[in-house]
Amino acid sequence: MKLSIVLPVRNGLSHTRQCIAALRDCSLPSCEFIVVDNESTDGTAEWLSGQQDIEVVQGQTNWSLAQSFNAGRKKATGELLLFLHNDVICNRLALLALMKVMEMDRVAATGPLTNRWQLVQTVRTTGAIQFCG
Repeated sequence: MKLSIVLPVRNGLSHTRQCIAALRDCSLPSCEFIVVDNESTDGTAEWLSGQQDIEVVQGQTNWSLAQSFNAGRKKATGELLLFLHNDVICNRLALLALMKVMEMDRVAATGPLTNRWQLVQTVRTTGAIQFCG
């Protein structure tokens, strides 16, 4: 199944580059990157314009996180959708685990459990929310 990864950003070029580099290292066969750039002023827009494998959505400074995720979701073409922050570093095992949980019957959402709440986060495991009823 194809995985669409939506990443909203506003500045934080260093984090964005690290996040995308880690995702690229995962070498998933069917994956797309969608970055919603909310008027970054730190060189993010220029860096993104040179990335052939990233779909860029131009956001606005005042877009909320939800608005950014929704704008990216509208561009997504994958059957699976991962909303990710640019300060999260995922490895291949973590992404495959998230995808496996997303493919389970009656799972509504999944997300990573991380080792930090500040600075760069490293995904260690996953959790799942199941539909009730």
